[in-house]
Amino acid sequence: MASTLVQLFNASRGGYLVQLRTETLIVTMPTPDFSMPYNVICLACTVVALAFGPLHNITTKRQQKAPPYVVQYIHRCCKGGC
Repeated sequence: MASTLVQLFNASRGGYLVQLRTETLIVTMPTPDFSMPYNVICLACTVVALAFGPLHNITTKRQQKAPPYVVQYIHRCCKGGC
């Protein structure tokens, strides 16, 4: 005889403790392998190259003489006549 869930509970009690059991959550953690040092070296070299490129560009750029109209404009602005 099949009984329903309602018939299984005793009506004389006010509440029941219910436990639900499910499968455990499996989270796979990253496992190190032999390619990880290669990835770290590649990442570090990329960061160094991205930092060194603009620094090298700024420090080795040749100075150019500004055209006369730019110099005159700067002098005028410094004197308050822009």
